[in-house]
Amino acid sequence: MCDFPFIFSKDFSMYLDIDRKNKRFMIKDSFTQEIRYHIPEWLMDFSAEGEKFVSIALKFMWIDNDTIKVVNSEGIERLVDLKNNFKEIEFNKIPLFQNEWTLDSGGAPAHYYLDPPAPEPEISFQNLTFNTLERLKRKY
Repeated sequence: MCDFPFIFSKDFSMYLDIDRKNKRFMIKDSFTQEIRYHIPEWLMDFSAEGEKFVSIALKFMWIDNDTIKVVNSEGIERLVDLKNNFKEIEFNKIPLFQNEWTLDSGGAPAHYYLDPPAPEPEISFQNLTFNTLERLKRKY
């Protein structure tokens, strides 16, 4: 079983992979293993950010076979069309984005889109505090 099922397209015909030698992401055909697309560095680049493949892949999501959504380390979310030479369909700046948001409650890596946010810690009325940043992360 794959630990990262989100790297596969909706119909399992393509998947996200990496060329470790050249430090580039690509999309391959699941059946022939041929490279279908080389993902441009402006969209997914781990050499400049110092991030590992897994941490970047956890901010990647297939919308359909022609469209992907990616969040970079600065919190800019891009929706791009693969068949139209990675044309940006739209983008979004996620407010107050921090890479720590992609960690679950135990500190392990979590998928930005598919995993639920870490649960709010239990509070007692004696120590009642309002952590606005934590509330915004859960709300957004």
